[in-house]
Amino acid sequence: MGQKRGNSSGGGGSFKRRKAPGNSSLQPATSGVFVTCPRGKERNCFNEISNIMEEYVERLFPAPEELEDSDEDDEDDDIEASIQKELAGMKEKVRVKKDGTKIKRRLNKVDTGADCVLYIQTRGNIEPVQLVHDICADASSTGIKRTRYTQRMTPITRTGIAEPQPLYDLAKEILAPHFHKDEGQEPLKYAIRPSFRNHTKMNRDEVIKMIAGIVGHEHGHKVDLKNYDVLIIVEVFKNIVGMSVVRDFDTLKGFNIDQIHQANIKKSQEEKETTEPARATEEVPAQEEEKEESA
Repeated sequence: MGQKRGNSSGGGGSFKRRKAPGNSSLQPATSGVFVTCPRGKERNCFNEISNIMEEYVERLFPAPEELEDSDEDDEDDDIEASIQKELAGMKEKVRVKKDGTKIKRRLNKVDTGADCVLYIQTRGNIEPVQLVHDICADASSTGIKRTRYTQRMTPITRTGIAEPQPLYDLAKEILAPHFHKDEGQEPLKYAIRPSFRNHTKMNRDEVIKMIAGIVGHEHGHKVDLKNYDVLIIVEVFKNIVGMSVVRDFDTLKGFNIDQIHQANIKKSQEEKETTEPARATEEVPAQEEEKEESA
């Protein structure tokens, strides 16, 4: 079994970074979120969803590191110097909060080399699975539409090289905290959802067989494609593979925030249609009583 990490869903890990081939900037040993959007709307999508993610990150995963602004009281800085400092801050991946506090950026857009697909890399103590789950759960429960271009979000606990042995090592690490706890392990019903984009080295059946073999049956785990407790996501993108274990995937429309909004609209319309006939039936007796009184 691969070396365990203290946090199964955040950054950090036991894999030595190995540069992936191909024309994408995606690399192994990272955590993040794949985001899909309409063609040509990648920048719009990143702007809106990164702003929302930043809000959730600050609330769910507060960063202990804050940077002191040593030049705060320097009154001799001119406009040009201020601009240069801003540019330097961007290069150092520093973000300025509303209260003026400087913190290290923990969300970074990575070039995927493909249309309609973004990868937002997370850093530090951010757990991509919880981040995506909470954004989608809130969108579903509140009915508030905050996005226009964002479609499906796929949380990635960890990435690796999309080859059989690296995938096997990655799966051992990602699955252990969910399926092979040292104490108190409950039997789980699970399903496996492999997805392939621009990849030909491995196929669907090969991946499913490998993952199912690692899960095993020693704790009573079994496959259930319809009523599963957890879903194992295997996202193969070019020469990189990412994995995560999630809950409420179907309930939250596959983490497709656009479909969540559509479901909210449909639900609102259905509720309106059921209440309007009820009001109409209440008004009819009242009108009849008015006629009798006037007679």
